[in-house]
Amino acid sequence: MMTIRPVGRMLPHPRLGVSDVDRIRALFERCSAFFTLVEGRPPGAAAPEDLLTDLPPDSSLSDKYVLGVMAGDRLVGVFDIQLGYPNADTAFIGLFVLDPAERNQGQGADAYGRVEAWLSKVGIGQIHLGVQMNNPDGRRFWERQGFTFLRDAPLTDADDPTPTVHVLGKTL
Repeated sequence: MMTIRPVGRMLPHPRLGVSDVDRIRALFERCSAFFTLVEGRPPGAAAPEDLLTDLPPDSSLSDKYVLGVMAGDRLVGVFDIQLGYPNADTAFIGLFVLDPAERNQGQGADAYGRVEAWLSKVGIGQIHLGVQMNNPDGRRFWERQGFTFLRDAPLTDADDPTPTVHVLGKTL
């Protein structure tokens, strides 16, 4: 597994933790239409805790960054980023969700741009992510950020309404 240089104050957004669970839950409730679209149901009660602890195979919590996008002191978005997955040179964005009231104003692109700059500074050469096949708006957003289609991949969650995701990637 790769070792990332210390990031400290270089983080583009505040790192979220257990003390932020209520704020994450409120954001997820405001974004329930997104979760219903991609998961077939609103976020469950454990979704904020799961966000903070779920990992891809052979990954470490020390390389997991759940970053909050803030408007003043209000949490309006969240990134779930795993460094060193699926390989040492790559970061995987497992989730980026933005409050519906904040969308279509350039804030998502700005927040992502700061994440991309940070990932480049810490030595990441590629970024991968998955977009559910029934989320064409999400795919268009990521393509506007310079991501391209890599492959389709099966999902392992038997409850997921879309059994396959589009894996997109970008070289930094």
